[in-house]
Amino acid sequence: MQGNIKSAMYCNFFLLSVCIRVLFSPDMCSLSCDYIQDLLRTFVINFSAIYGKEQLTYNVHSLLHLVDDASQYGCLDNFSCFPFENALGKTKRMVRKPQSPVAQICRRLTEFENSAVTLFGVSDFA
Repeated sequence: MQGNIKSAMYCNFFLLSVCIRVLFSPDMCSLSCDYIQDLLRTFVINFSAIYGKEQLTYNVHSLLHLVDDASQYGCLDNFSCFPFENALGKTKRMVRKPQSPVAQICRRLTEFENSAVTLFGVSDFA
């Protein structure tokens, strides 16, 4: 991204990247919470100056609470929604048309189970 966006945008994005990286590390997270809190405040202030106050959404504001959550629950991996978001993406790909999405997902899962059973020859033992 460096050289492709304005320097202020790049530096602020880099600041956020460092904060998130530290909060993902179990070792660094517990040692650096106060410092990371200050950096996230700086990120939000800079974000407002770069993009305008009207762009300060709930998601940007919620970054200020990450350190509190990390202090209570540990590093971000302990309470991240990434695994669920990945599963949601896979589930959404099972739906091919807008009608009856739950039935479609059930059919895809059944198809998968049947193909896995046949693929590994397990059906020969049934």
